[in-house]
Amino acid sequence: MSSERKTVLVLDDDPALLMIVKYALADLLGQISFHTCTRIHEGLRDLNPDVVVSDIHFPRIYGEETVRVLRTFFPKIPMGIMSGVTPLQLPDLIATYRIEFISKDNLLGELGPFVSSLLAQSTT
Repeated sequence: MSSERKTVLVLDDDPALLMIVKYALADLLGQISFHTCTRIHEGLRDLNPDVVVSDIHFPRIYGEETVRVLRTFFPKIPMGIMSGVTPLQLPDLIATYRIEFISKDNLLGELGPFVSSLLAQSTT
């Protein structure tokens, strides 16, 4: 990753989980700007992230619709999906929309390396 500060956008409708995410990314906070949103459309037009990590379940929006909306706003940047479901339940979604997957069960230990991997894919 270059010395240039990167922007990571994390979306989840659970504020407690967003606090866990911030803690899990503590080692990267000197290298990234960290933004969180609890609603899927909240301020997305105003952001220009290098990477998006999002839950797949939101009130009134779920699964492919969530990813489709995010890809509308961010068509080319690396994107990761956090979910309690297994990636085996989402294979078409992962392939069709070019997204990575991380289980919410392992966020503390794996989110930092997961986001670093997405940032390495970022070309901006």
